[in-house]
Amino acid sequence: MIKAKSLSDPDYQSESLQLDFLLAEGIKLIQQFSGEVWTDYNYHDPGITFLEQLCYAVTDLGYRNHFPLEDLLFTKERTVDLEKSNMLYPPNKILPSNPLTANDYRRLIIDQVEEIKNAWISPVVDNKFGFQGLYDISIQCKEDIVDEDVQIIENEVKTLLMENRSLGTDFQSIKILKKDTVSIAAKINLDSFVLGESILASIYHRIEQMINPDIRFYDEEEMLKKGYDHNALYTGPAVQSGYLDLNKMQTKTNEIYVNEIKEVIENIEGVISVDSIEVYKNGVKIFDDLISFGKSHYPALEKNILNYAFASEKIIFYRNRNRYEIDSIILSQLYDSLALENQFKTANLRSKKALDYEGRFKKADLEEYYSIQQELPSLYGLKTNELSSSSNKKRKAQAKQLKGYLAIFEQLMADHLSQLANINNIFSIDKSIHHTYFKQYPEDIPDFATVIKQDSKENYLSTVHQLTESRATYFARRNQIIDHLLSRFGEHFDTSILMKLQQSLFENADADFCKETALHTKIDYAANIIELGHNRIKGFNYEAQSWEADNSSGFEKRLKFLLGIKEQQIKSLVAPLLDSYQSSNDKDRWETMELKVEGGPVITVEGLSRPYEQDELNFHCQNKAAFRSLFLFAHRSKNYRIVPSKEKKGTVYNLLYNTPNQNHPTKIFEAESRAECIEKRDVTIARFQEFNISCEGFFQIEHILLRPLISTNYSTTFYYEDGKESLISHRSGEFEDQRDRRDDVYIIASNPDNYSVEEIKDKKYFNIIIFDVLGQPVFKSANPLYSKAGVKSEIKKLVAFFSEKRSLKANLDDFSAIKIDDGHSHEFPTDFKYSNHISLVFPDWPFRVQNSEFTALVKDYIDTFIPAHITYDMYFLEVNRMAIFEDTFFNWLNAKKNQDNDLSDTFSLQLIQLLKGYKPFV
Repeated sequence: MIKAKSLSDPDYQSESLQLDFLLAEGIKLIQQFSGEVWTDYNYHDPGITFLEQLCYAVTDLGYRNHFPLEDLLFTKERTVDLEKSNMLYPPNKILPSNPLTANDYRRLIIDQVEEIKNAWISPVVDNKFGFQGLYDISIQCKEDIVDEDVQIIENEVKTLLMENRSLGTDFQSIKILKKDTVSIAAKINLDSFVLGESILASIYHRIEQMINPDIRFYDEEEMLKKGYDHNALYTGPAVQSGYLDLNKMQTKTNEIYVNEIKEVIENIEGVISVDSIEVYKNGVKIFDDLISFGKSHYPALEKNILNYAFASEKIIFYRNRNRYEIDSIILSQLYDSLALENQFKTANLRSKKALDYEGRFKKADLEEYYSIQQELPSLYGLKTNELSSSSNKKRKAQAKQLKGYLAIFEQLMADHLSQLANINNIFSIDKSIHHTYFKQYPEDIPDFATVIKQDSKENYLSTVHQLTESRATYFARRNQIIDHLLSRFGEHFDTSILMKLQQSLFENADADFCKETALHTKIDYAANIIELGHNRIKGFNYEAQSWEADNSSGFEKRLKFLLGIKEQQIKSLVAPLLDSYQSSNDKDRWETMELKVEGGPVITVEGLSRPYEQDELNFHCQNKAAFRSLFLFAHRSKNYRIVPSKEKKGTVYNLLYNTPNQNHPTKIFEAESRAECIEKRDVTIARFQEFNISCEGFFQIEHILLRPLISTNYSTTFYYEDGKESLISHRSGEFEDQRDRRDDVYIIASNPDNYSVEEIKDKKYFNIIIFDVLGQPVFKSANPLYSKAGVKSEIKKLVAFFSEKRSLKANLDDFSAIKIDDGHSHEFPTDFKYSNHISLVFPDWPFRVQNSEFTALVKDYIDTFIPAHITYDMYFLEVNRMAIFEDTFFNWLNAKKNQDNDLSDTFSLQLIQLLKGYKPFV
């Protein structure tokens, strides 16, 4: 059966696209508001004709409104960077952050240092002060790295860590691990139908992956298939080489068992039996089942693939009781094919852009407006030269009147298209944009210039802007737009307090200046939102230049943006004052004097007993409170008064300064004319406004960086079950060395042959000494022994104790401790908060800092944005204390930058003493 053809109803996305609907609605409104004016509302009615054209024009606007957002944001010109101007960032730029966890640091190192095969990050837990936030870094280089490159790699890792160090953390050591070679000699029976080279390649490959696994990078699609989501992929530092599967990344191999190696071999298909197996560490045969590797070493399997026939330790195969000879070339090819599957490779990371859309339209096409007057019948005479030259003045005036009437509607519709074409400018953080309503000159309206009577298009558009968007409207809408953009990132920035204080500081500035300053402060914050988010936990790089350099923590930068502090660099807050003023000489004396006002009364003032210099301004600050009051009042003109007085040398004009807390006005300057006093007053006001801005700022000190560095020696102590000390280190040393010696204690302390006795004749007691396999003394008895019988008994007790612990595979941490030797660190107080704590030091004299609302705002921002695990103290210092603090802080920064541990400890101790002497702000 043939179905009848029919037209389906269009699927309109909006009522603005439906001409019939718009026309019907328009007629309803005309009927509602036209009163008793007669019309039949048919198409021959001129009003209906105009309505029809208007509705048709609205459908054109509606059609363009429904263009895909990409077409509105991306025009063919592509002149706008939507990341910088509109904060449209892709997820891989929004979500990553500075490293925070040990895994983050591990990924960072492996990802960005090509010469590294693996890395391990371990928190430091054994120290006298109980420091938290310290890490030890262990680095395994690739096999082809030569010794000459090791120091270069270590420096590269250190630089990378310093550039990405988290707030409140530091790195105690960076250790390039040394290789311990593991070689295997064995006799193995093979199945009759397997290739010996294939079996040997599999043995080498599987054992290598067991003791020293390769790390592989994955691309995004591979990680998503593994079950990771985008949040997990983009958490932590941004990747360069690819993503790491943390679930498969193992801890460093510190011990293996010979039986484990044997089991791996036996599980390979084609192996019938392992008749014998011997394992060698660095060429020395291992007789125990356990093979241990120190903290400073990593195991590497010695494979001897290319010269297998000449290897000293090798695996020998038998097939049907006959020895199987290995072909090195075939073995090499088979092993390489297996290794290729798990090789350390760089993933294929695609470049992520905010939007890769190619716009279909030019901006001019989106904005172009077609006048309805071009579509109206010639009867109305609206087109250019459409009226005949013989038309009378009344007819021409009627046409112009109609043009002017219709122009109002057409200007609105043309402006709507301008808004549409400027959507990226509306939602922009570009400071050069001074409108939120965009206008255009409707070129297509016939003879438009004769209707508006403007001498230029620019003047007309300026008039239209003034009529439609006042400065108050602009600031209100612009702030709402920036607030919206910030809200996409979960951020909010209230500038009301900053704007109020700005108005108080600059009393002659108009309201628009203060509103614009506050708006630009918010825009600066928005423009840096990605960097601030990425570095929210980042500390400063103390091994780089930080004084008068852009090198501060992410938290410090965010706080300065929020507080509207213009200077991002760490620099002196006292220097602006020292460069512009000097204290009075001891000979300068202030006294109360009578001043006879010319034509007025006698007033009492405070003045200098000596003559005033021509270029001097003299303020009397008898105490700290008076000095601080200068920054509260000296920038306000109402606190100055110019008074003429009659002196012996004639009329003198006196510039007086007075504040509510002064008993008498202070004479700060005198001149021969009022104009000189006015000039000096205005200069003074501007100077104190400048002082209040240039002295604003703060210093941030991470307490973990003040810890003692010179005391790097550690000692190890072992304990019996009852808690009594059994053994201690024979001598103190580096932490890593102590850990390595402690890790070998099971081997050496379980063997009585490693024990010796030392007699201290002058004090008449004995010490038990335990030696390592190289004959070096490593441990001694914790307590002196006073008889040979006691020595023998103690040795037996020690051997039995460590043998039992070894058989139980007891954790060494349960009955031993590695502690810091006092060394130079005894000078450092133990009650100081070194861990997870920072101090913020502010000047107490700038105008805003003396405002309680501002200090409350500062504290609120700190509480909001400081990392949850970090506590803080705030200090507000007067100028003399700040000068001393700055000098010490500057010297400390230089010592840290130059890696001078001795000087660093000296100035760290001084900073600790200063901080302990300050009173925290509550």
